[in-house]
Amino acid sequence: MSNNGGGGKFRGTTARRESACIKRANDLAAKGLYDEAVMLIEQAIALSPDNTAYYVQLADIYCAQHRLDKAVDVIKRSIKLHPDDLSLREMLLQLYLEIGRFEDAVREAKLALKLFPKSLFVRELLAGALLQCGRLDAALRAVNELIAQDSTNPSHYFKRAIVFQQKGDLSMAMQEFSRVLEMDPDFDLAEAAKEAIGALDGFQLRQIATLASEDAMFYAKLIRDPELAVAERGFALSVAGLLTLKQIDFQSIPESDLNLQRYYH
Repeated sequence: MSNNGGGGKFRGTTARRESACIKRANDLAAKGLYDEAVMLIEQAIALSPDNTAYYVQLADIYCAQHRLDKAVDVIKRSIKLHPDDLSLREMLLQLYLEIGRFEDAVREAKLALKLFPKSLFVRELLAGALLQCGRLDAALRAVNELIAQDSTNPSHYFKRAIVFQQKGDLSMAMQEFSRVLEMDPDFDLAEAAKEAIGALDGFQLRQIATLASEDAMFYAKLIRDPELAVAERGFALSVAGLLTLKQIDFQSIPESDLNLQRYYH
């Protein structure tokens, strides 16, 4: 019984020491004395190496110092102790993306998805990392898988529109941006979707104007049936873009002035 009592007393003493270290570390960090705070949190970790909260707190301090590589190392230490902690893996992924280690983010995301295949957040981060790496086909697959799991979130379709835009598939990009507006016109990304549609229209209208000045056959078709003429050449204008196209008098546009912004409302 005396041994058990001694063990309980030791654990109580250790817990008090940890608490004192963390409290003092918080006070120092609040004053901007980060190096001193780091030393105290490391002391707390030495006393309780399984406490993930201490690692996260230490990583947060390194982030406050803009020492993100150190924050990565700390979270990786914690993941080795707790490989099944999804929140730690998500934090590591976000750090990788923030410091531009996109291939590392891809590898970590794929590993996390093996453990947590239903994690939408990890799948979102994977799609973003693949896009940053320029791996557009893989990014599209990742977004498609995201949509398969969560088909009612407009932000996923916005991501797919971005991927299509990067791939140069303006027709599909236009379709996905328009879908975002249809799904939720008051959604946070709705305004960004509107701007993207306007930008795609403007880009294509300038291309159409240039082509009309160089191709007599296209120009003639454009005058007769503008909607058919642009569709035959693979252009994909929105409804507003088509209305704008029909309002433009291409004969009156000087070849040196192909900025059509004033025609677009």
